Amino acid sequence: MNALYAIEDFGLTTLTDQLVEMYEKKNSTAAEKNQILKILVKLNRPEFVVYMTNASRPLSEFMYRSLFGTMNSEQFQQFINKFEDLQEEIQLPLIDMIGINHKLEYIDFLKMHMKSSSEELRIRSLKSLNALSFPLRIEELTNHLRSGIWQERMMATKLIGKTRDEKGLSILEQSLKDSHFLVRSNAAQSMMKIPTGKEYLVHVYKTTDDKFSKDMAAEWLEKGGITVVE
Repeated sequence: MNALYAIEDFGLTTLTDQLVEMYEKKNSTAAEKNQILKILVKLNRPEFVVYMTNASRPLSEFMYRSLFGTMNSEQFQQFINKFEDLQEEIQLPLIDMIGINHKLEYIDFLKMHMKSSSEELRIRSLKSLNALSFPLRIEELTNHLRSGIWQERMMATKLIGKTRDEKGLSILEQSLKDSHFLVRSNAAQSMMKIPTGKEYLVHVYKTTDDKFSKDMAAEWLEKGGITVVE
C-alpha cells in the first residue's frame, strides 16, 4: 500500500500498466484495488470507467464519492452520459457530488431526476438542489411535500425556504403539522427565511390549535430572538 500511495503522490505514469495488472489479480485486496482506482482516475487511464462500473467487489458510497470528487469535468461527464445504465449504488453518490462540488451546470439534470420513480434518487436530487441553493418554483415542490417519505418532505420544505416566495408560507404552515419532527422543524426554519415569515409564524403561534405547530413556531421564534405574547 505504501508503494501505491507513493505512486499517487508522485504521479508515476510509467507504472500504470503494472497497476492495471495488479488490479486484475484475484489476490489483490479491496484496499489495494481502491487505491489503484484513485490513481487510474488521476492519471486518466480509460480502464477506470470499466472498473468502477463492473467492480468485482462492491465499492462503498464513500469510495464512489471520493472517486467522483477526484475526476476532472470530462471524466465526470462520462458518468453523467451513461447515468441510466449505471446501478443505483453508483447513481446516488454521483448525484451527491453534484451538490457537494457545487456543479451548477447540472441543475437541469437534477430537476429531471427529482421526478424519478426511485424514492432515493428523488431525495438525493432534492438534497443536491438544496446544496446548490437553487430556487425551484413552489409548484415544482408540492408533490414532494405530499410524499409518504419523510426525508423527501423534509427536503421539499428546505427548498421552499430557498424560493423566498411568500406564497410558500401557507404551504409550510401545513408542514408544521407533519408527523415527523425534522419536517416540522425545517418547515419553521424555512418560514423564517421568507419575507414576512417571522410575522406569519407569530400569527400561527397565536391562532393554531395544533400542538405540533404551536411548539415548533415557539421554538423557531425564540431562536430568532422573538418573544411572543398570546
